Formats: sequence, C-alpha cells, structure tokens
Amino acid sequence: MFQNKIKKAVGAVAFAGALLVSGLPVSADTLPELIWVRDKYPGAQYEYKVINGERYVDVYRVINGKTDVTREKCETMYQDRCYVKK
Repeated sequence: MFQNKIKKAVGAVAFAGALLVSGLPVSADTLPELIWVRDKYPGAQYEYKVINGERYVDVYRVINGKTDVTREKCETMYQDRCYVKK
C-alpha cells in the first residue's frame, strides 16, 4: 500500500513536470539564427501586417528626434511571437 502511494506521487510529479516543460517559451537553441522582434528592438512600437500572404512587422523607433520605420519579415511565428533574422 505504501509503495502504491509512492508510485502515484512520482507519477503526479512527472506529469506536472511534463506540463510545465511543454509550456516553456521557445529557447535560443531551437531558433539559432532568429530573435524575437521585441528583443531585437526593445522599447519600440510595433505594427504587424500580412502582405501577399507573408507576415511582416513595422518597427517604429525615435532616433535623434525623428521617427525611424523598419520593416522586418517574420521568418517564423511561434506562440503569437514574430521571430526575425538577427
């Protein structure tokens, strides 16, 4: 009876661990040449667009008092995040 409780506890811990690991965000090892657009341009404003079936993001930054607009192509989308080339 004691061993049965231990097995259930170990199984529950393993199951909970599997759920936690599956919910983690993508790591840099998975996408080695890509970076999340918000990590590449911190503090900027973003506008997501679809042009001819391709996903893009316009990045708005203020540099020396002027607004700079950069259009980046989303190489992949993962969990509603746009990843662009580094």
